[in-house]
Amino acid sequence: MFPLVAHLYHTEPSNLALVALLQGGVLHRICASIDLNPIDTKRNLVAVLSHLFARRLLPRLYSGEGALQRLRPPKSPSRIILPSLSSDAYRTLSEHNNLILETFRGYARSYATQYLSESPDNVLPLSKETLAHSTGRDAPFILTLRRKAVKVDATSSFVANSGVTDSSLTTVTDLARTARSGLHLDKNAIPGLDDLLALDGRVVNGYILDYFTHGQIQALIEANRVRRSDVWFALQDFSIALATLQTGLEHYMKAAAADPNLDSESSDGDDDQEDEGRDEIEGEILEPGTTSTFPVKPARITDGDWKVYRAVVLTKREFDEKFRAMWA
Repeated sequence: MFPLVAHLYHTEPSNLALVALLQGGVLHRICASIDLNPIDTKRNLVAVLSHLFARRLLPRLYSGEGALQRLRPPKSPSRIILPSLSSDAYRTLSEHNNLILETFRGYARSYATQYLSESPDNVLPLSKETLAHSTGRDAPFILTLRRKAVKVDATSSFVANSGVTDSSLTTVTDLARTARSGLHLDKNAIPGLDDLLALDGRVVNGYILDYFTHGQIQALIEANRVRRSDVWFALQDFSIALATLQTGLEHYMKAAAADPNLDSESSDGDDDQEDEGRDEIEGEILEPGTTSTFPVKPARITDGDWKVYRAVVLTKREFDEKFRAMWA
């Protein structure tokens, strides 16, 4: 998965969220019906990828009850609002986000206890004003407060006055915002998924899914409110994301096909690795007329991985066909 993450570095943390969905089996469950129901499968795949790589929040006026009916142009084919993440995808991304939070919380606490235990925590977290050093540190009242205080390492003592502790913070944003003086945390340098999971009452523009459905540029401009000068670049970005996802899966399949520890029942043990695993096949064809590194399924690739790959390739082909039509 490293090539996939590396080539989509500019989309971080969405590239890491994509890997979490792959490892969690979410994309496998979405793509499991690519043979029985290819249309809905491809749309569901585009919807999930739109949350990761084509995320544009609509104005709050679209969130009100009945707002969509008032704001949608008459007879527009666009649905405008992107469907919410499925409970399966949301749970997987939430678990991934919690893992990131716990990892960086541990880093912050370790640094604070090792290097800041003797440093005064005297900077207000919001105003950044520095308080004067107290001369009555050994007064009975101060000693009583210190004895009853909740112990915090990475969290500002001023924030802890409201009952917040290191372990009670639930988002990467809060972890960075409430850090004690001397501990510098930049939430933009931490690959958390807070913005992806918390919409704060906003809805996401479904312009990519709408375009994949109807292929009409004018509808994106009038209904989805995408500026005409931005349409081509927005569609190109998503096309590149699909191409990168396909290439990343191909790297994985090449490695899996060449791994002797992943022998399948159809392997005869005499395979030649020079063809990168494409000499052993089970005869399952990708799609007539589709250009791909793997036109047929390699023997050591599982059915689930193959269906994900097929769904990505077919989705990319359909999207690019509609995308290239606007070049004429």
